[in-house]
Parts: sequence; C-alpha cells; structure tokens
Amino acid sequence: MKVGKVTREVLLILAAFLFLSPVYIMIVNSFKTRQELYENVLALPEQITFEYFEAAISRMNYFTAFTNSLIITIFSVICIVILSSMMAWMLARTDNLLSKLIFMMFIATMLIPFQTIMMPLIQFMDTIMSTLGIPMLNTRGGLIFMHTGFNSAMAVFLYHGFVKSTVPISLEEAATIDGCTKFGLFWRIVFPILKPITVTVMILNVIVIW
Repeated sequence: MKVGKVTREVLLILAAFLFLSPVYIMIVNSFKTRQELYENVLALPEQITFEYFEAAISRMNYFTAFTNSLIITIFSVICIVILSSMMAWMLARTDNLLSKLIFMMFIATMLIPFQTIMMPLIQFMDTIMSTLGIPMLNTRGGLIFMHTGFNSAMAVFLYHGFVKSTVPISLEEAATIDGCTKFGLFWRIVFPILKPITVTVMILNVIVIW
C-alpha cells in the first residue's frame, strides 16, 4: 500500500515537471542572448539581463496595451452581466411564443463561429460610424460594444437555466405582494441569488475577451 502511494506521488511529480517544462524554457530563455539561445535551450543563462524585456515593453507599448485590455475587459463583462441577467430573467418568466423565439435566437447565435462574421461585423460597425457618427472602429467603446453583443448569447443561456432551476417563483410573488417593483424585484431579490452563475459568467468572459 505504501509502495503504491509513493509510486503515485513520484509519477505525479514527474508529470508536474513535464507540464511545467515549457514555462521553465520560456523564463530561462527570456534572459539569454541570441547566441546562448542557439547553443543550448535548456541551459541556464550565463548572465541575467533585462535588456530584452525593456526592448519588448518599449516597442509594443506594453502598458498602453495592458490598460486598454483591462478597460475593455472590465466594462464588457459588466455590460454582459447586467444586460444578460435581466434578459434571461424576463425570458424565463415570460411564457409566450415571442419569448421562446427570442431565447432560441440567442441559442442559435452560439453556433456561429466568430471568424465567419468578423468581416461583416467590421463593415456593420463602419456603417454605424459613417451613418450615425458614432465612433465604432479603433475605439474602446466599439470593442466593448462588439464583445457585449457577441458574448451575451452564452451568458443569457447560462442565466436562463439558472433562473429556471434555482430561483423560486414563490419568492418573487411574495416580494411583489409586499409592494416590490419589477426593478426592485430583480436587483434586490433575484440578482443576489444569481451570484454563483454570475461568477461563472464573469470568469468565462474574462478568459474570452482578454
């Protein structure tokens, strides 16, 4: 029993080293000169220098790019969470043909790869910019608009299933009897219950958008 346990631990350690080896190679070679890199990829650098880090940061304008990514990701995720949760709740609580068609339309858009609509989407955003004068291309707002629209389908699908299975209608009816408005009902009663799926939606969209 003890031999088997030790064997498993040794195998797990070896597997960990195997999976972490690309990280080691990346870190070690980032400090090497070009000549050292060609001589031995696995060897440690003779002298640690941050010259290549400085060159990469200055050439690609790293901090501006990082700031843009951070702003776009945060605001896109906020928009997706707010709009998708409200949409999913209304679709889940409205039992008619129109709500079912809208929900199926959201599901259908999940099957469309982004690559197939990439160019038409750019043309559409250019049309909005030229027609309405709203800056949509080469702007943070345009990217936030695009990410919000394209990633809302999955969020609506997740929220819709969670509302159907977890949020009791009786709780909403009790809040309505106590005089709660639709707005207050959602934000004060329903949305706090959606915390687990909200975290899931946020994590998935941060990974996708970043």
